[in-house]
Amino acid sequence: MEWKGILGLIFRTCEWIMLLAYLNILWILFTLLGAVVFGIFPATAAMFAVIRKWLISKHDVPVLKTFWTYYRGEFLKTNQLGLMFFVTGLILYLDFKIIDFQNEFIHKIFLIVLFLFTSVYAVTFIYIFPVFVQYDLKLLQYVKNAFLIGIANPIRTAMMVVCLITAFFVLRLAPGLLPFFSGSLLSIVMMTFAYQSINKIEHKKSSSAVSNNH
Repeated sequence: MEWKGILGLIFRTCEWIMLLAYLNILWILFTLLGAVVFGIFPATAAMFAVIRKWLISKHDVPVLKTFWTYYRGEFLKTNQLGLMFFVTGLILYLDFKIIDFQNEFIHKIFLIVLFLFTSVYAVTFIYIFPVFVQYDLKLLQYVKNAFLIGIANPIRTAMMVVCLITAFFVLRLAPGLLPFFSGSLLSIVMMTFAYQSINKIEHKKSSSAVSNNH
């Protein structure tokens, strides 16, 4: 039986809330399974993989099976990627601490440079998981493509950041939601905008290929 109208909307909303809560619990459990340090990146990638399948209208996704398959299959690769981002983030953090001891002129110059590098890092980071679950590439190619997709779609990237900040403050104001939506809510925001950006680029590539063939 298919619900229609207001009842259908309420039913689908409740269904999505339950799915996101379930996915978030899986994310937490599998993060703990990898002793947090080695579990956080594979679990996050697996969460994005499930959300991607939802977005391409595969509503009957076997969530646990899909999550586990991706978690296990991409465990090493995601941890390598995670290590790369962790080390880069740590270097940026230490650089910000170091410039505090420089004179005012050098401090301003390095602050501008570090701000630019941090912006590149942030844009790349918010697109890295959507790109990872979309393509099969080498590690550095994921980083390159994530950044390029981000800057090629500045309006969507800005909207994504605004929505992420909004979701963050909602979770902060209601900490009771954290066990159920801390990861899944932020992930579905990122994956939704990133998926649209990726589709836009893929469509342009297809159109260009068709034009060249003619």
